[in-house]
Amino acid sequence: MTVKEIKKSEEGNDGNVILHREGMFLRAYERSAMLFVENVAKFQLQRKYFKSIDSELVYLGFPAQNLKVLLEKSGVEREYDADNDTIVLCGFPSESNFEEWKSSIPNKETQKQMQKELMREDVDMTGMPDDLLHLYKSGFDLMVEIYRLTSTFNREYKYTVGEQLKSDAFEMGLLCYRMALDGKRDSNEQVRCLIEKIRLRLRLLLALGEISIKAFSRINIQMEYLYKCVI
Repeated sequence: MTVKEIKKSEEGNDGNVILHREGMFLRAYERSAMLFVENVAKFQLQRKYFKSIDSELVYLGFPAQNLKVLLEKSGVEREYDADNDTIVLCGFPSESNFEEWKSSIPNKETQKQMQKELMREDVDMTGMPDDLLHLYKSGFDLMVEIYRLTSTFNREYKYTVGEQLKSDAFEMGLLCYRMALDGKRDSNEQVRCLIEKIRLRLRLLLALGEISIKAFSRINIQMEYLYKCVI
């Protein structure tokens, strides 16, 4: 199915998740992507401009082999199209404001700018209070540690909980960075919430045997330190 056909089908979509087969992966676009993350599983979303339709589309993707596990966890029924190129998950509520939701997803240029901002090496830390400097450094170090850890995951977890971990860790690192530069602590509660989300996901991975107790303990020490920095 072409991008133009996908866009047209999503404009008339009301309560279904349409998953498109693309090689070994499945992708959900636009309203399907919104309904998927709201009702099945959280995934990192992309917003990309497509020249052929002169428009931006939001989408997510994951290995096709993971769909069965995701559906079992969410209790969603599935129906297959006759040509087997798409999978349609039916019967979702569609009250959400799609356009408002879509506008909240950063496009690739915005994401690159956020990453560039976070990775700047010319940040002047001179005169920054020690507590804010420690906040920035501990948030950044924890983010790096999470990214390193997820790179070793098996495929079953790398593109599901691994992507969620990286997304939480990046958002946490960016908040710490901005608080340190602005000299404000207006995002302390958000950082604490993200730490708890990361901690819970890591506990799940530990229980499933995907990470070792040594790795969990090492990262947990970093999280405890950062948590104290935002109290």
